[in-house]
Amino acid sequence: MSASPDSSSQVVSQAGPRGLRGPRPRLLATAFVLLFGLLNVITPARFLGSTGGDFRHYYDAAAEWLVGGSPFSVPGFDYPPLLAYLVGPFALVPLETARVAWFFLSLLCLVLSAWGVWRWLGADWAALVAVGGVWSLAGTVRENLVLGQVNPLLLLLLVGALAGRRRRPVLAAALLGVATALKLWPAFLFLGFLAKGQKRALAVGVLTAGCLILGPLLLGRLFLPPPHLPVSSGYWMGTPAPLNFSLPAVAARLAEPPVDSGNLPASWLSGNVAKGFRLAPKAALASLASCFVVLLAGALGVLRTLRRPRGRGSETNGRGEDFAWVAMIAVCTLAAPISWYHYQLFQFPALALLVATLLRRRAWGGLGVAAVVAAGLTWSQVFAFGLYVEHHGWTAASPIALWTSTSLVAGLNAGLLIWLLAEAQGLKGLRRSSG
Repeated sequence: MSASPDSSSQVVSQAGPRGLRGPRPRLLATAFVLLFGLLNVITPARFLGSTGGDFRHYYDAAAEWLVGGSPFSVPGFDYPPLLAYLVGPFALVPLETARVAWFFLSLLCLVLSAWGVWRWLGADWAALVAVGGVWSLAGTVRENLVLGQVNPLLLLLLVGALAGRRRRPVLAAALLGVATALKLWPAFLFLGFLAKGQKRALAVGVLTAGCLILGPLLLGRLFLPPPHLPVSSGYWMGTPAPLNFSLPAVAARLAEPPVDSGNLPASWLSGNVAKGFRLAPKAALASLASCFVVLLAGALGVLRTLRRPRGRGSETNGRGEDFAWVAMIAVCTLAAPISWYHYQLFQFPALALLVATLLRRRAWGGLGVAAVVAAGLTWSQVFAFGLYVEHHGWTAASPIALWTSTSLVAGLNAGLLIWLLAEAQGLKGLRRSSG
């Protein structure tokens, strides 16, 4: 009896790390490391002394907390309070020093997440090419490092949850709980434990998230001055800012479209600043309605796969479940009212899984499509809306180009989500037998 070609157990046992011994694999791995360094390390390092980026908000919030103030007194800090406490040690040194230390911590998280995905995918040639290619060539890495975003740390937590959910589901759920306490959207992935009936893991994950969110909030209310909640919580309803790449963002822009070829609406121009921003009622309704629809549709698609009884297709019990789990991340990036360009970093495990699977099938046409999707998801800010602004400015001078460039990522994200769910269901798609 032969196992499925996509079964994770077969991949690890037959193509494990031993298959990477020798000069060629080492040369390939070295090339990817050098490429990653050239493209994603040298350039961001130049900006560390010139901008505090998003890290400045974390730093200022942590500094406020250290002197007995509220982290939420910093207008740009609209995260759960745990992040401010984690950044506390960095706020003990000058911002420039803390920025460099955070930069190297982020690099370490990116490297460890790449290693974790490589192991998760089977640690073979296909996994090496997939992970090396995605981490080296896909965009958003530089953006995250330049901004000093918390996303590299969050990615590492998600990778730990993905890789450990089979053998150590309780630990995986706990890691997911920590991720939820940093940014709320990872809570959607608890659906995976619910669908598999892993009640203990689910309870540990929810308890971890609850303690790390509600605990600091309660302590802040008891011992710190107001405000006790983010002052810009209305911003969470969404924004029509052109660089917000989710489906709710597209819906909000449709609800407040440009009326002529002049300047873009004020809400589009000011929508990237959290302080004081609030959507108009019509746009807020459109944003939240589209968010709900995507979450519901995505949840139903994931549940259909994860609740399928054992024996109804080997892929469901092997790589099929992996596709379902990364599909949940794609659901979140598509459905989130706020989904900036740098959020596409969370698509890296899905893209690597897809590329590795297609390589093993020798589905070259599918690989080409996957490359287009990956490039569009992670580089379109540069090559789509960036080009539009260069030629037309922040105006509606070319409506077709404007709507295409600001809706491209949402469309590609939706396409990737459908593809991942199709793979999870074992449907026939862009594939070719490797035998």
